[in-house]
Amino acid sequence: MKSDRQRWDQRFSDKPLTAPKPPGFLVQEREVLPSGRALDIASGDGAAALWLAAQGFDTTAVDISSVALSRLQSFAQQQQLSITELCCDLDDPAQVTSQLAGSFDVIVMAHFKPSLALMTQLGSLLSPTGQLLLTTFNQQHHLSNGFSQRFCLAPSEFESSVPGLRCLHYQSVMRGDSYMDDYRWSRESI
Repeated sequence: MKSDRQRWDQRFSDKPLTAPKPPGFLVQEREVLPSGRALDIASGDGAAALWLAAQGFDTTAVDISSVALSRLQSFAQQQQLSITELCCDLDDPAQVTSQLAGSFDVIVMAHFKPSLALMTQLGSLLSPTGQLLLTTFNQQHHLSNGFSQRFCLAPSEFESSVPGLRCLHYQSVMRGDSYMDDYRWSRESI
């Protein structure tokens, strides 16, 4: 959506040019992740993508904001990392399908509430041994910090409701002043 793109472009234009830190859950789960191709969905300026590329993953970052992706590319160049960036509206399934080719060994979403349809679509992009990770705000974050409830997960919202995926890990945690839900899935066995 044009309004979403403009809002996020403005938000990233106003941020200081400081590389973001990786999501704590992603770092925590590193030992159980397969190597290979990684996809950072709603990447922003690259908190997960930069870390994944530094870990040796062939990394693709997808975001609606071209400003965020430009910042990510700047940080990647400073760190001598190679990351493919794709500007894409994640609310448009056809656009997601047309821009993302092949399969991924790791798919990450941080600080983003996906729709069930997007989750199902991303699950179909996982390699047979791939894993999908989500770490984002939950309802307690809304209650404690006033963050918009629309962008917060309900308790165990995706624990058993994603077609084609098997939940391997779910937890609600507090990191700093943020209340988060963390998930890790694999593809269901056929």
